[in-house]
Amino acid sequence: MNGFYSAPTPDKRREKHLVFLLMILGILLFALSGLPGMLLPGLWQLFAVASLTFAIYVLALCLLRRYVYALEPRENAPAEAPLDFTVTELRGKRRTVVARFSVEDLREIRPITDGNRRAVAKEMRGKRCFDYSGVLFAEPTAYIEAEVSGEAVFVKILAEERFLGALCAMNSKKCP
Repeated sequence: MNGFYSAPTPDKRREKHLVFLLMILGILLFALSGLPGMLLPGLWQLFAVASLTFAIYVLALCLLRRYVYALEPRENAPAEAPLDFTVTELRGKRRTVVARFSVEDLREIRPITDGNRRAVAKEMRGKRCFDYSGVLFAEPTAYIEAEVSGEAVFVKILAEERFLGALCAMNSKKCP
């Protein structure tokens, strides 16, 4: 990743705490279901399985994936060609570019705040949206709208101010 600008990945402390708490809760519920005289042990075991399942889901969805956002030149492109916005998914040692489009294809950058979170979620229903934030809890995020093959595509990323500033500098008419 030797792009023009790369955004750092965040510390996922809240997701780590959630996974830890869900694992402890699942183990405790299994232990409680084995106590003599416990009413409805199957129900406690069901809650334990649900807790452990959700912990594994959060682990796989958030903690084992990281995303790197970059503005970089396209391979074998002339020097005056516009930069590409790329999103690279990191899972262990595997690197996969999951999104790439030219900065010229950018339509709009829409930051998500507490005030407009529900309105933006309602507006995004039924549209092609991809979440490349890798977090569950409300970090500063933004939707980037681009036109890819004649279709509007929305990419949700973490809204690191320096990166959005660099992206806006490339295409200022689309910035908030």
